[in-house]
Amino acid sequence: MAKIPVVSESKIKAALTIFDQKFLGDFELQGWELNGAQKHAILYEGRHYPPKKIVSIATGLAVGDFSGGPQTNSYLQAQF
Repeated sequence: MAKIPVVSESKIKAALTIFDQKFLGDFELQGWELNGAQKHAILYEGRHYPPKKIVSIATGLAVGDFSGGPQTNSYLQAQF
C-alpha cells in the first residue's frame, strides 16, 4: 500500500466539490453510505462524503493504492 501524500486543506475541500460535481450521481457510489463496510464518513457543510474517494481525488492516488479505515481517517484528521 502506498503512503498517502500530504496535500493542503484547500485541496481536500476542492476534492469535495469535485465529488459533488462529478461523482455524486455515479451509480457505483450511489448508496455508498448504506454500505456496511463504510463505517466512517466526512461531514462537511451538512453533507456526507466517502473518505477514501475524497482522499483519492485530492491526492491522485487510486482508491486501491492505499488503505481505508484508520489510515484514511487519520490522514484526514491531520489535514483538517
